[in-house]
Amino acid sequence: MNTSKRLVQKLEDGEPLYSLDQYGNFGLLNIDLNLKCDSIKLANDYIQKFSLEGIYIIKGEDKEFVGKKPQPEIVITENGLSFAVNFSDLANLFKLSQEPIREIIKEYSKNKEVLDLFSYDGAFSVYALSGRAKNITAVELNGENMSLIKRNLILNKEKLLIDKVSVYQE
Repeated sequence: MNTSKRLVQKLEDGEPLYSLDQYGNFGLLNIDLNLKCDSIKLANDYIQKFSLEGIYIIKGEDKEFVGKKPQPEIVITENGLSFAVNFSDLANLFKLSQEPIREIIKEYSKNKEVLDLFSYDGAFSVYALSGRAKNITAVELNGENMSLIKRNLILNKEKLLIDKVSVYQE
């Protein structure tokens, strides 16, 4: 069961006005800067409609929260795989829109050596391993992201039949 998904995508003339993504019991509402609306009311309406505990609202550089705040990290499920999501870094939150690309990586990874450059959270690496890649090398400069990659690999260790997770930092 997926605990993360796009709940709403509101378009006008093919251009996105806002989207609401679900991460467990919480939502992330991205609103176009040019959209004139009561974002608090919109968030409260969606909390009720989708039985969410709370919603982060992002409109340009402005960020606010409605409802109960989540723990700094929650674990979500996507296609049977688990991922740690860090709500303290909204700009770099797990990208639900990349799910189709992750599925393609899974499909083409069987028996291959995979290089995951700029791997951020390691989601591509996790999907490559779920597709039975021979080996993956994830390259990430940011130390916090390296910890997130390791966490995501460990969360999926049994499903992916990983015998060892090593993280090297200089």
